[in-house]
Amino acid sequence: MKEVPLDKSDYGDLSCFDYFGPLLPAPPFHVVELGCGIGLWATAWQMLGGDYIGVDVNYHAIDLARRKHQKGLFIRSRIEDFHFIKEYFDIVFCHAILQHTNIATKTKLLPNILKGLKEGGLVIAEEKHDVEDKRSAEQVTYYDVAGWRNLFSSYGFEFVLVHENGMVFRK
Repeated sequence: MKEVPLDKSDYGDLSCFDYFGPLLPAPPFHVVELGCGIGLWATAWQMLGGDYIGVDVNYHAIDLARRKHQKGLFIRSRIEDFHFIKEYFDIVFCHAILQHTNIATKTKLLPNILKGLKEGGLVIAEEKHDVEDKRSAEQVTYYDVAGWRNLFSSYGFEFVLVHENGMVFRK
């Protein structure tokens, strides 16, 4: 497989690490990114000491991620079907992915995330949260802060913080 060179865009917008960085465990830690696409965040997580796994449904994105990033594991799977190893991950990272899933997907995914996180593990959700959605629960894709808090707390997650870029929850 031919390696694709990295460029500055391969690191994502690292400013989000300013708000959740102090919450990260000491390296090495295990992180899974749901909806990783071509792995824009992989290098940043690895630079912070994360043992990185990226999950995405798109075959072409996963193929490109594997070629761009020699470290890390990239798995093709629907996020709601990803097999979480029990209490393996320190961090589950979602960047603009949960807001694009319906309630049925969230209902299947959140218990799996809970299963896969170690006690005290974090869900870092870089998700839209500044709009109240008036659609039905079956149609809703994103929530305001209260909606996200209610959703995650209904599965046993503790709300840790909110920032303009996202939210953090703890198992």
